[in-house]
Amino acid sequence: MRSRFAPEIPVLYVPPSFSTDPNASYAGKNVAAGKQGSKVPPGALEYPQREIMAVIAAANLAGTNTDLTQLLQAINILAAAKTTTALGTKTIVGGRVLFAQAVAGTYTFTPDVPLIYVRAVAGGGGGGGGNGYAGAGGLGANYFEGAFDVVVGQPYTIVVGAGGIAGGGSGGGAPGGNGGATYLARQGGATLALALGGTGGGSGGNAATGYVGVAGASPGKTGIVFPHGGFELLGFGAQNGVYYAAGATNIAQGGMGGGAPMFASATPFPVQTGQFGGTGCGGGGSGGAGSALGAAGAPGFLTIMG
Repeated sequence: MRSRFAPEIPVLYVPPSFSTDPNASYAGKNVAAGKQGSKVPPGALEYPQREIMAVIAAANLAGTNTDLTQLLQAINILAAAKTTTALGTKTIVGGRVLFAQAVAGTYTFTPDVPLIYVRAVAGGGGGGGGNGYAGAGGLGANYFEGAFDVVVGQPYTIVVGAGGIAGGGSGGGAPGGNGGATYLARQGGATLALALGGTGGGSGGNAATGYVGVAGASPGKTGIVFPHGGFELLGFGAQNGVYYAAGATNIAQGGMGGGAPMFASATPFPVQTGQFGGTGCGGGGSGGAGSALGAAGAPGFLTIMG
């Protein structure tokens, strides 16, 4: 229903009542000089309010008289939303980072939009201990990204996976630990999406394998369902330990850990001697050489845009 004050044509400026100049300025009341102030027509009050509320509504904010910064908030939101990415039957307005964390731990996220785009990688596997010979590197973590429906105002739990622990024990003889999973779940409810951590590397000192640690097998994909588009990638494989005799000298090299998708190439990092922690988010740690321990995997990360 049209307001009784709404104009039939666009109005850029509403001059004082009874003014013949469409660009006339408003004058304040001057009692000493016996001058009345300008009379304010209804449109001069209504139109700016309606325009401000239209901006606030376009930014999906609920108008309130208790927060006088909403126009500024709306401008910032709309300025960030310069591009759109089509995802199935829905559209996400890009440019706004709602959550970003690359430190392992548990967090709470409460969305203010019904559709979010998530990118995540789990923790990389830890490298196996040398155990007098050569441990294997840890596998790179799995990665996923895609769009998900969420409930505005409902809290969600985010867990960013820790890197797998370094293979230790007496003389560096233990295998590396598996990397922790990274996931997004409704609090007290189902998990929306999950990335599995990289498998830890085996320790050296095993005669059956030539005294080298053997890299673990991939944990496989979780089979995430992406209702509006997305994909899941496996972490890259790691290398076995290297141990051989070169004349009178025995050479021991820890296998290098595998990288995580989006952070490394599709092949494991090159073999290097000694300990090298997981590189990039979700990278696997290298195996230990000689009696050295393995190296820890790198933690994962999770970002949300909407």
